[in-house]
Amino acid sequence: MADSQKLVLMVQASRLQGLIWQSVLKSQQVSVIWESPDTNLTENLDQLKAAGLILPDLLLIDMRSPNFNPYAFCRWCREQYPGLKIVLTNDVQEGISLSERQWAVNQGASDLLPAFRRANLVSGVASSVKRVLEILDNHPFNNGALISVLLTMKRELDSRAHAKSSLQNGATLLKPASAKSAYSALDDPLDAMPNDTLQPCNEESSDRPVDLSRNGNQADDSSLEPETPPAIMNEPVNPVTASRKKRRYRGLFY
Repeated sequence: MADSQKLVLMVQASRLQGLIWQSVLKSQQVSVIWESPDTNLTENLDQLKAAGLILPDLLLIDMRSPNFNPYAFCRWCREQYPGLKIVLTNDVQEGISLSERQWAVNQGASDLLPAFRRANLVSGVASSVKRVLEILDNHPFNNGALISVLLTMKRELDSRAHAKSSLQNGATLLKPASAKSAYSALDDPLDAMPNDTLQPCNEESSDRPVDLSRNGNQADDSSLEPETPPAIMNEPVNPVTASRKKRRYRGLFY
């Protein structure tokens, strides 16, 4: 992997929103590490610094992650890691007001971005990805690669929505229709869609968040809902193993 390739460390509680981010960023030749929502980011960053390792280029964090205060974290990063870029997302909010965005920026975030919606998937994702690439020092934008990934996503989502609505319409023959229309989910954020709607882009692993252990194997993460925050990086990272020409994060070289 080229030394100049950007790395985004992502924490997204919503699997579907995270899969979209992962797929579209990879289409732009941006490396992505997807951590589980119970990751202790402050400990991770401090341990990376203590090991003398290079930090990720950008943190992409769902501000609704459990047991997480996004604005307090942004203020802490501004003091401890002033060069670290943070983009907050809200996985259920379809629009971000100017005052909300300005408040996030005032706290130390580079931007606050809304949830992706199926109704305007292509335009919404394109706008958000362009913004992230801009924050990543104007990283080159590959429009063709992005459109290809987005069209594949949209076809899968449309197919799932059609199949789901057909099943729900058939169920009305057996019981009265509920107050909420079977089609109403189509206007909700993408989390209203089935969890298995989308598969990772060019991924051979499962569609869970990627949480790599030091031996390079994917950690067992049967649930995205945290109970108590786990210990992060049980073994200290050995700075000797980190090459100057490569970055290392939790056993992953990039």
